[in-house]
Amino acid sequence: TVTATSGNTSLVPNANIVVSTTGTTRTLRITPVANKNGTALITVSVKDTSSIAAQTAAFNLVIASINDAPGINAISSTTIDEDAAVQTISLSGISAGPEESQTLSVTASAKDKGSDPAVNNFISAPAVTYSSPAETGSLTFTPVANKFGTTTITVTVNDGGADGSGNVNNKVVTFDVTIREINDTPTITAISDQSVNQDITVGPIAIAVGDVETPSELLVLAFSSDNTTLVPNSSDSLQGTGSGPNRGLIIKPAKGVFGTANITATVTDGGKVDQSDKKSASRTFKLTVSPSDKPVISAIPAQTTKKNTDTDVISFTVFDAQTPAESLVVTASSDNANLVPTANIQFGPAGGTRQMIIRPGTDQSGSA
Repeated sequence: TVTATSGNTSLVPNANIVVSTTGTTRTLRITPVANKNGTALITVSVKDTSSIAAQTAAFNLVIASINDAPGINAISSTTIDEDAAVQTISLSGISAGPEESQTLSVTASAKDKGSDPAVNNFISAPAVTYSSPAETGSLTFTPVANKFGTTTITVTVNDGGADGSGNVNNKVVTFDVTIREINDTPTITAISDQSVNQDITVGPIAIAVGDVETPSELLVLAFSSDNTTLVPNSSDSLQGTGSGPNRGLIIKPAKGVFGTANITATVTDGGKVDQSDKKSASRTFKLTVSPSDKPVISAIPAQTTKKNTDTDVISFTVFDAQTPAESLVVTASSDNANLVPTANIQFGPAGGTRQMIIRPGTDQSGSA
């Protein structure tokens, strides 16, 4: 009968020593406890049925120390939107390996998935925050503006020990970051507040628009007023000008009206995939129209008539912010008194709309 025992059962339990059962040449199969090292005295005993005492032989089994690989838990892949904020990934299960206590370092790198040679276009270089011997740490990165695609991030834990010939000094885990394409919001420059006197046209006001994906000539620029009495929401009152990135706005306030209006300029793109994801950006500014200090009279076109013939009735309008129209006094003068004596210029009824007839001097011709 052949048996074997261990003098260090914490390293080699007796149950882990197996002796072949037959023949003159026997073998031992010894299995040390995992991740243990040291020395165990192995004693082999042989005894037959007639022997009074067993015969023994002993030898030392030396289990050499090796550098076990450090550890880190797997990291799940993730999907984020284009232009997302700084991302933080938790790292856990960091260790020096079984029965080890080395000082650890944790590093990370990134490359576009499938790129060869490796390039990293989609995220900033990943940064690791870790202090050995903690079991946790973190990794941060920021998507590159207006980029989308998939990046593979590699995280490496290194214990600084021996590597090779059964020694392993690092553990590597990888995960993917997929950056999902989105429609970026167009841009529009700020517009300063505007002030003007009554019945005066404003502009053109320069407005610059742009978009990362949409060509500037395809951007739609629209305008609106919150005081339609002062500035009606019409293409005549709010006139867009220019093209491409360089646009403009001409504002024609209503005649005879003063006050304030908030004017909003809104630029809209066509969407990235379809019109369901269209995006817009707006700028609002205040328009202040002040009452005029002087009364206003409309333009009167040049008139033509025959000799010794009165002109047709000439209509025109008058207005003053402080004075009722019927109280306004209208006068006229001629720079050619022979052709048109001032006394021959006659006015019609009072009010905002006035009328005038001009009678040339007898047998006179020319211009005045």
